[in-house]
Amino acid sequence: MKKIAEWMKKSIFGIGIVFYSWILVLNLFLENITYFCKNKYVIANKLLMVFGIFLINIFIFLFKKYKRAIRKFLERGDELVPIFSVLLFLVELIISYEILFVSGWDAGEVSWQASLVAAGEKALDNSYFSHYPNNLLITFLYSLAYRLMGIVGLQMYGAVIIVIFQCFLSSLTGYLLYQISKKMFHSNKIAFLVWIIYGLWIGLIPWYMVTYSDPVGIIFPVIILWLYQSMDNKKAIWEKSVGIGIVSFFGYQIKPTVLIMYIAILLIVILRFIEKNECNIRIKQICGIVVAFFVVLNIYGHFDIAKCMGFQLDKEQKLTSTHFVMMGLSQKTNGVFDKDEVDFSISFPNKEMRQKANIKVIKQRLHEYGFLGMTKHLSKKILTNYNDGTFSWGKEGEFFLEEIEKPELIFSKVLKSLYYNNGEYRSMFINYMQFIWFMTLFGVFLNFILTFHKKKIADLQLITMLALVGIFLFVTIFEARARYLYIYVPLYILVGVQGYFQLFFSLRRKKKISILKIIVLGVRNTK
Repeated sequence: MKKIAEWMKKSIFGIGIVFYSWILVLNLFLENITYFCKNKYVIANKLLMVFGIFLINIFIFLFKKYKRAIRKFLERGDELVPIFSVLLFLVELIISYEILFVSGWDAGEVSWQASLVAAGEKALDNSYFSHYPNNLLITFLYSLAYRLMGIVGLQMYGAVIIVIFQCFLSSLTGYLLYQISKKMFHSNKIAFLVWIIYGLWIGLIPWYMVTYSDPVGIIFPVIILWLYQSMDNKKAIWEKSVGIGIVSFFGYQIKPTVLIMYIAILLIVILRFIEKNECNIRIKQICGIVVAFFVVLNIYGHFDIAKCMGFQLDKEQKLTSTHFVMMGLSQKTNGVFDKDEVDFSISFPNKEMRQKANIKVIKQRLHEYGFLGMTKHLSKKILTNYNDGTFSWGKEGEFFLEEIEKPELIFSKVLKSLYYNNGEYRSMFINYMQFIWFMTLFGVFLNFILTFHKKKIADLQLITMLALVGIFLFVTIFEARARYLYIYVPLYILVGVQGYFQLFFSLRRKKKISILKIIVLGVRNTK
């Protein structure tokens, strides 16, 4: 059984190496090919990588020169991170206010329907939610915000409460990430660096002001990971396992990709059970995680949230996974959203006919692509998903549908020039975000390489890396969307930072080993 467990671990890292090598090769050498949702970068990824390596060396030089001062600052993480998290919250509020706009696409639809529900309107968009029932819970939560503002006669400002709440979730996610990092790396200093990267990246991409599931969903993978990590003290195992099941379920209802995190934890717990590692604890974890999820699923199924809001849905109109696989194979849009694909699917009167039609098209497209054609298609999808450090900011439908008229503060013009599609400094924004994203991906790749030969691997590392393999599979198989990666950015930061520190410690211990050898062969028995 232990050999099976070892094979499973090797498979996770082997698959991860293949996937993230593919990403890096495409981003480095094929970024100039045409693909959907492509950003116009001023600086090529190859130059960003050279610049990144230069900056790392500058940091090492400064650290050696001012070692005591930098260490003293980073060691104050427990004191400074709560303060900085509050400051990050305020910065996010300022950015949101200064560039405030109404968005179209799903974000506008969900917010508008939530306001109608709060006002008690009967003319609701039953068709949209029949097709996409996964947006019901987020609409319900938003409707509560509109109702709250309605109590004081300001219902039209419900979106303001939503944005404030999402900014709070963003800063709270960063704080929890710091707490996870502190235990994971056994170091306040590294944890503080993780938080700084989060703040300078996620804190400056204003997804938190968009009224949709992504800025709410970002906290769920982190809470799930935090709950699992808190079991290290072997106390309240059952209660925390149940908590993981419950949080995972509601996260799934908000953002379906949260399920990847749930599956990753469940698989690693099962793997540890196979290894006969603390079997009694593992049985409690498996039971708590699985039972809680399905008990809440059963209760939630009896609570008709759609009817509660006044919707009358046709369950036969739901777009199932076969539709999204079919759309993911669309050559016309490289697997990105296509209205024609949606029109085709909804032209069938019931779920059974729709799924049969979807499967027929899937088989036809797979046959037409062949191996080389499929490789080319998936490569373009990977560039769409992984060559955008803004996670497709400004590229979703009618993203900037309407600018909100309001008194402007001193930063308004500068921020709009950064974040709006026609902004004078937008190229600075997208290149800055791309730099952080690309260097993070390189760190993730290093982590997979350097961990491949390790015999002892902590649960948290296995879970985070398996989750990153899972999200790659999701966005590669189904609809291509860089935005779908957004809620996993905290995990990318964790894995990426760990990759760089593994490389650093490997080089320090084995001074004669070349970086090329590390990248190609990995380093055995690296701690």
